[in-house]
This record gives sequence, structure tokens and C-alpha cells, in this order.
Amino acid sequence: MLFRAQAANLRLTTPKAFTLTLGILGTLAHFRHFLLLMTKDEAQHRRWTFCEAVKIVLDTNVVVSGLLKPRSSPARILRLVLQGDVHIIINEHILAEYFEVLRRPKFDLNLDEVQIVLELIRSKGIKAPALPESFQLPDSSDEPFLEAALAGSADVLITGNKKHFPKKACRGQKVVNPKEFLCQLGR
Repeated sequence: MLFRAQAANLRLTTPKAFTLTLGILGTLAHFRHFLLLMTKDEAQHRRWTFCEAVKIVLDTNVVVSGLLKPRSSPARILRLVLQGDVHIIINEHILAEYFEVLRRPKFDLNLDEVQIVLELIRSKGIKAPALPESFQLPDSSDEPFLEAALAGSADVLITGNKKHFPKKACRGQKVVNPKEFLCQLGR
């Protein structure tokens, strides 16, 4: 159940963004994949102020899981991003991969919902500059995520596939799974 008080907790910088977000919240509230669900427990114990400066990069598998399972750890992280409680670092490669993966028929996601969520991520995201170097990751399609994390000075890169980001290749970048991240925040 979406609590109306949640709208008051959104940290939006312009009246236009606030109006747009309220419109999106009203529109999306009726869809089964709506990820801005807030449980009664979360609404009563909302205390995210200590993590406002946290900068994260989300691997695509976390975004997909968050949209498919609205009460999961990835969904909670996605809510934190969309509410402005943590800052997401993005680049065009990441946004393109999000869109390409989320529109796959096997996920059966509403494309209008996907587009709205991606636009919110784009508008709230910190744009990471490109780095001139390459990385030796087991899956080269994960390189834009590590690049964004390093270029944007992310506190953490969150993925469901930590083995795709070996320590030696990550150059000191902290990589965690969604549950580990929420535990570090005390949630």
C-alpha cells in the first residue's frame, strides 16, 4: 500500500519535478510492478537521513529484481534512489542497458512504467564522466558499471553477481549485494 505521506518525504529540487513525481505516483499506484510500495513498517520507521550522501551504482540485475519483486531488497534500494535518499551514479551505457534489459518480453514489464522509472533515474542520477581506461572483468558488459563507480567516486557498487566484479579488477571499489548494502545502512 502506498502511503500518501510518502509524497511529503520526497526530496525534489523544483516544483516541476515535484508535480511530475506526484503525477507518476498517482499513475503507477495501480500497477502490479509498482516499486514505490512502502510497507507499514517502513513508513513508521523512516529514518534515512543518515544516508543522504551515499553514492551508489546499481547493476542491471538489481534494477530488474527491484521491478519484478516489489518487496525485495533490490526494490527497497530502488525506492531509496527514487525517493532521493541515496544518490545513483549513471552514464549513458548504464541507462541503455537498463532499458534494453527491462523491455525484454520474458520480464513482462509494462514499458510505460519502465520508461517512467528510467526517466526518474536519469533525472536524479549523477552523471559519471568517461574514463580512458578499460577493465578486465569476467563479463565486459559490466565495465560501464565499474567505470561509473570509479569515475563518480561511488561509495558502493551494488550487484547480485559479485563474482562478476573480482577485487583485483575493481581497483579498491567496494562491491556488495543488495542485502549487504541494506545491512550497512542499518535496515
